[in-house]
Amino acid sequence: MEGTSTDRFNFRLNADSKFIDIITLGLNVSGNHEEVEEPTIGTYYVFEQMKWHSRPSVPYKYSNGEWGFVDGNDKMQAIKNPAYATTITSKKKYSRFDGKAFLEIEPIKNLFIKTSFAYQYNQWNSIGAEPAYIPQDSYGNPVGGSGKNYLTDAYYSETQWINENIITYHFDVNGHAFNFLLGQSNQYNNFRSTTATGEDLPSDNITVLNGALSTSAKGDAAEAALRSFFGRVNYNYKDRYLAEFNLRRDESSRIPKKNRTGYFPSVSVGWNIAQEAFMEKYNFISQLKLRGSWGELGNQEIGYYPFAQYIGLGNNYVWGDNKVSGVAISSLANPDIKWETTATTDIGIDAAFLNNKITLTADYFYKKTSDILLQLPIPGIVGISTEPYVNAASVKNEGWEFALGYNDQWGDWKFGANVNFSKVKNEILDLHGKDSWITDWSINLEGHPINSYYGYVADGLYRTQAEVDEANEKNSVGGGALKLGDIRYKDVSGPEGKPDGVVDTYDRTVIGNPFPDFTYGFGLNAAYKGFDLSAFFQGVAGVDRIVMDYPTVSGNVTTAFLDRYSESANPNGNFPRLGNGDYNSQPSSFWLKDASYLRLKNIELGYSFKQEWIRKAKLERLRIYVSAQNILTITGIDDYDPEKYGTDTRGHAYPNAKTFSVGLNITL
Repeated sequence: MEGTSTDRFNFRLNADSKFIDIITLGLNVSGNHEEVEEPTIGTYYVFEQMKWHSRPSVPYKYSNGEWGFVDGNDKMQAIKNPAYATTITSKKKYSRFDGKAFLEIEPIKNLFIKTSFAYQYNQWNSIGAEPAYIPQDSYGNPVGGSGKNYLTDAYYSETQWINENIITYHFDVNGHAFNFLLGQSNQYNNFRSTTATGEDLPSDNITVLNGALSTSAKGDAAEAALRSFFGRVNYNYKDRYLAEFNLRRDESSRIPKKNRTGYFPSVSVGWNIAQEAFMEKYNFISQLKLRGSWGELGNQEIGYYPFAQYIGLGNNYVWGDNKVSGVAISSLANPDIKWETTATTDIGIDAAFLNNKITLTADYFYKKTSDILLQLPIPGIVGISTEPYVNAASVKNEGWEFALGYNDQWGDWKFGANVNFSKVKNEILDLHGKDSWITDWSINLEGHPINSYYGYVADGLYRTQAEVDEANEKNSVGGGALKLGDIRYKDVSGPEGKPDGVVDTYDRTVIGNPFPDFTYGFGLNAAYKGFDLSAFFQGVAGVDRIVMDYPTVSGNVTTAFLDRYSESANPNGNFPRLGNGDYNSQPSSFWLKDASYLRLKNIELGYSFKQEWIRKAKLERLRIYVSAQNILTITGIDDYDPEKYGTDTRGHAYPNAKTFSVGLNITL
């Protein structure tokens, strides 16, 4: 893409040394420096403009050398030229350092004392410039733009260090194996950001803010710390009976002092039935293990200061005859905030048959997250615009996971196959009665999955004038008077919770689930002498995605519009008529599609040269291969990548690319 480039330098160093057989000193260091040039609006929006605003009737450039923004239709608005967007670039520099040093001592046999210190540093700087340019039509008439140039200089840095101190000890007594771990860790992280902007620079070539006629700046900073103590005990009796016990004690600065400390236990047990004496007669069973676990984990990633009271600037007031700068409380404090907690229960089985030719793993799990932070409404008379956080919500995830594999060999042939399957049900259990809008299309509601699709239930199109006349008397959905070919929305509710004959916002309801009913994948691999072949497929079933083909002003249309309704030309059309975009583009089930798919994610063919061929070159192994990714997709939706994220209503995100590679593996 024009206007883009990347230069990157990476380094890595791993080293360890042992002294007098009981002391080990190690160092792991890595990092990179990257310089990126890309459009200021981001490559995401360039792709959006290519798909949504480009027109073949608008040239790349006019004959006078100006960028193309309009065509001969003087009623059309100026489009966004994606090629011009690539000239409005920003230059970014990223630097990352990640280092860890450790010291381990073994004072007596099987007793290890280890201390480590890790340091991470991330920094980036961005200078974005937009030249002073006024878009023109082919006659030189201005069609927009301010004629001003702009400059943005942004800086961000983030630092984190972690110190861990761990003691482990293990021993065996008559088949009883014990492993003990005791540890303590300290973690600190902070960030700082500054953004300055300027406009009206004397030249587009000036990239320092001192040259701007007017400037503005803003900045932010925060820090957090976490201190933890943890312990673990493992028990193993002849690989037959297994048990593990864990306990964590965490203290986070993100939690107010009153509830800063959290305790999080876990336990897991296993029974390796195949090791029992009574299983000897079942020699076709190679492995059979039952296992179960339960545990709790705390979540402190809830923002830096959710419990604090915020003071807002810019609350000016009049004192006498003068306007005075002032501040005011903008959010209330809640000193009772506590840890969000996730409790997980898992029951599983691991099995293998026929000397491990066939393997099976199956799990049932139930995960519940409680005390999720939520902003509950407060009376407007309080005068605070931002509600305080409280631990009020809970969410569950419940499901199954299966994995089945087969591996065998017949002479020079080797063959393997595996399949996995999972089904998860996500449900919001409690929001304390507060519905939470996420986007225009999604909402959080009790009894439904997170980010459920929300809108009107579509019931075909209006095809008779009598239906239109009746609907216009009862419709209060925006977009003006209804006409033939508009979408018909169902009356499903009203102020009293039941249909009232009027279509309005009360008739919006949950119309789809962004989570799939189940996900699956399967892989195949085969080898014959020096040749090897592998392939991996993945897919999802029963997932909804928004496919919004209806345009806004100046937006492109897809081929779906070939089936648009027209009273004279296409009265049987199944796509809404042109016009009335505010009404027909309302979130509704009309635009919700089944995005189930099966995709060949990767396929690879390789050949390993025979040893006698490569020994003369003093090589241990030489393999050449060709591979491809995303080359086949089976799905029911057109013009959209089914792996796109749920909020991408128009497929603007750059889709997964087909990739073809040729490679060489050399081992000396």
